[in-house]
Amino acid sequence: EERLTEALTKYREVALAQYDIIDLAGLPEDDRHIAMRSFVMRQLYIPLRIDVETKGESDAFLSKMEDLREQARLQAAGREHADSQSIGNEDRQPIGDLLKKVRHLVILGDPGSGKTTLMRWLATACLLRLNDDVELNELPDVATLSDISQMPILVRCRDLPRDADITGMEDILGHFLSVIEIPGELRPPLLVALRQRLESGNALLMIDGLDEIQDPQERIRFCRRLENFSALFENATIIATSRIVGYREMHFRLGQGFQHG
Repeated sequence: EERLTEALTKYREVALAQYDIIDLAGLPEDDRHIAMRSFVMRQLYIPLRIDVETKGESDAFLSKMEDLREQARLQAAGREHADSQSIGNEDRQPIGDLLKKVRHLVILGDPGSGKTTLMRWLATACLLRLNDDVELNELPDVATLSDISQMPILVRCRDLPRDADITGMEDILGHFLSVIEIPGELRPPLLVALRQRLESGNALLMIDGLDEIQDPQERIRFCRRLENFSALFENATIIATSRIVGYREMHFRLGQGFQHG
């Protein structure tokens, strides 16, 4: 029990340090001393709104998203007026409101549309709530979230090993704990704790960047594992993100109750 408490405390500490910080060092800023600073999520996050597919119409929804994407491209090129008919804007909702109704969700968007930042924002909000941190209220859009405390698990597909034998979600979670540098002796009790929370619905599993799994067939296998996992842990909230193009080219749609936004 003491080791489990230590593991969970360490996990919250390490995860918050990673997700609540945005490092701008890689951005091409003219003012170098600003570019080298780091900022906390609550200072920079711009709330996003998500349009969700009509249930069972993922192909039509993807086509609609691509139409919207092409419309935005033409507007940026000056070939279409900004007052042209928009697609779906009136139906967009905060992620917090969506998660009160949708347990399994795939969020699609172009590079730079804010998918990863959204995942980090969710993880930060969950961790601040778990820590009873008064600074939770400083986070933009936090009022839209449910009051239920959930342990966030943010797996980035770019961090998954290319050649390792990762056959199931247990392997993925174990690798995730090594990536965020949880000490080895604390990983076994943490795996048990995370599994228990997923079973009870007190965890939020986020899979960021499905399109960053380079091999198309491996990407499909990974998605099938995710489907099986969602069926096994039906109470868990699961969000996956992907670029629109990468997801469409995969010729595979996550089912098992997953909706797309």
